[in-house]
Amino acid sequence: MRGIYTLVWYLLLPFLLLRLLWRSRHEEALLQNLAQRLGYIPQQSPIPRYWIHAVSVGEVIAASTLIQCLQAHRPSLSLLLSTTTPSGAKEARRRLGTQVTHVYFPFDLPHAVRRFLVRAKPSALIVLETELWPNLLAQCHAQSIPAFLVNARLSPRSAKGYARVPSLTRQTLRHLNGIAARDRHDAQRFIALGAAPERVCVLGNLKFDQTAPADAVPKAHRLRAQWGATRPVWLGASTHPGEDRPLLEAHQALRHHLPEALLLLAPRHPHRAKHIETLCREHAMKVVLRTHWDPTQAPLPPEVAVLLIDTLGELGWLYGCADVAFVGGSLVRHGGHNPLEPAHLGIPILSGPHVFNFKEIYQLLEQADAVRWLDSSTALTAVLLELFQDSAQREALAQAASGVLDAHRGSAQRIVEWLQTHRQAT
Repeated sequence: MRGIYTLVWYLLLPFLLLRLLWRSRHEEALLQNLAQRLGYIPQQSPIPRYWIHAVSVGEVIAASTLIQCLQAHRPSLSLLLSTTTPSGAKEARRRLGTQVTHVYFPFDLPHAVRRFLVRAKPSALIVLETELWPNLLAQCHAQSIPAFLVNARLSPRSAKGYARVPSLTRQTLRHLNGIAARDRHDAQRFIALGAAPERVCVLGNLKFDQTAPADAVPKAHRLRAQWGATRPVWLGASTHPGEDRPLLEAHQALRHHLPEALLLLAPRHPHRAKHIETLCREHAMKVVLRTHWDPTQAPLPPEVAVLLIDTLGELGWLYGCADVAFVGGSLVRHGGHNPLEPAHLGIPILSGPHVFNFKEIYQLLEQADAVRWLDSSTALTAVLLELFQDSAQREALAQAASGVLDAHRGSAQRIVEWLQTHRQAT
């Protein structure tokens, strides 16, 4: 079955390269490291080294917590971090600097993976979340390189997809030396697909251990001082097509009551900024693009209604600038984004109903009364107005979210201790 999978990869490779070329119109970095995607990474010296793979920004943020814990336990350990996306690479450089060596993840082709492993010389592979690559794990198994899946998640929808190719999925899972699942539901789904039960354990979610970037709080405080502590500021984070218009409608209505209210609007994909800028003008609201604004030079006057974030990697401090944060991907059926990022900075959380990608986290927040739900621009306006007029309610929401964080920390430490029990990985 893996032979058919590999054949499909080779057949799709020209189209993947064309897709990279097309997407590079907006992200030049997609092509700049094409050689690494074929396994041509810089040669690494043969010393104890963990290879950690984190797909994009969210996984890099989670991995950074694990990396810091690993380095605290084994300062001499070398770490190679791979990402799939340029935004993930940028986040890795911002959070980890020279603490790790960054490369791009190879295509899951036998020759590319083999070339990568020869050059990387890892003593173990640690993959975050749900990255099951049959050829990669088969090559690691053949070369006696222990492979682990940590912070492992598997939604019912993904499980159904893997179940369509049962023999390939079972073989791939059996090439893993261990799976550290986020919760018992994820663990049960991995076992149902063929993972050896004795190799699966539940160690919690690394996202609860995340911390804000070191410069986030002071940078956010400086901007709030510049804007004025009493100015109502809210953030629309990681929005997707279909969400921007309702947010702008809600903001337009909000400014009828609070004329100085400022919306920080951060689309998930910054190349949509031109379209969103047009929407702002259609709603007769003055908009400033982040790339046209230097926070050290000019404050945002009250007549500016929207600061449009057409950059990547700035949500870490933008959350800290807001009084309230709407977490996107939830008004449309995308499945939501990580609500713990605003929680780590003490910012009240608003969300739409479609949060299946973070179902368990949202359930915990809901049980603690730490999230406010909405399903329309009208509902959003009402919630915003209520919260801006009641600072005690905002504080209660933030405190409740902090309580959820405190109750579920410690996954990074547990994962490091679990890895240390696998002597072949050291």
